[in-house]
Amino acid sequence: MDVSFKTATPNGFAKTKHTFEKWTTNTGITYTNRQVVQNLTATHGATFQLNAQWTPLYTVTFLGTGAEVSTSEMIVKHGSKYGEYMSMLIGRTLKI
Repeated sequence: MDVSFKTATPNGFAKTKHTFEKWTTNTGITYTNRQVVQNLTATHGATFQLNAQWTPLYTVTFLGTGAEVSTSEMIVKHGSKYGEYMSMLIGRTLKI
C-alpha cells in the first residue's frame, strides 16, 4: 500500500454568489482545499468521492438616505459581520 502523503487536487469549480469552504465525505469527514492527505481508502488506486461545501455571498447595498456612506455596496459572506453597521443589524429583520 502506498503510504506517501499527497496534496489533494485544488478545487477547480465555481458557484455563482458562493465561496468554496471545504470538502466533505458522506460520513461527515472534512478536508480543506489542497489539504495534505494519506490513505483515504484501504484499496490502492480506489476512487474517493468528496462533496464541495459552499457558503452564500450576499451583495449588501447601502442607502444613505441623505447621509454619506463610504461605499455604496459590498459583498458579505453568509454568517460574517462587517464593522459597526453590520453589528447593529444583528437580530433585526432585513428585506432583501
